[in-house]
Amino acid sequence: MKCRICERPAKKRGLCAYHARALAALKRGYDAWNKAYSGVSWKGYLKRVKDAEGTGRWVKEVITVEESGASLD
Repeated sequence: MKCRICERPAKKRGLCAYHARALAALKRGYDAWNKAYSGVSWKGYLKRVKDAEGTGRWVKEVITVEESGASLD
C-alpha cells in the first residue's frame, strides 16, 4: 500500500512514516495552541501553521489534505 499523499510505502493510517509523523506533530501542537489561543479551531490552527515561516514540506502536505476535507484520521 502506498501513502495517501505521496508514493512512499504506507505505514500507519495509509500514510508513510514522514506524513504520519507530520500528522502526529500537528495534533500535539494543536493541543498547545488551543490552550494558548483560547479555543482556536482546527481549521484556524492549520491555516496559521501552514502560513508560518519554517513549516516543513511534509506538514504542509498533510495540512493541504486536511483542508480539502479528506480527514487523515
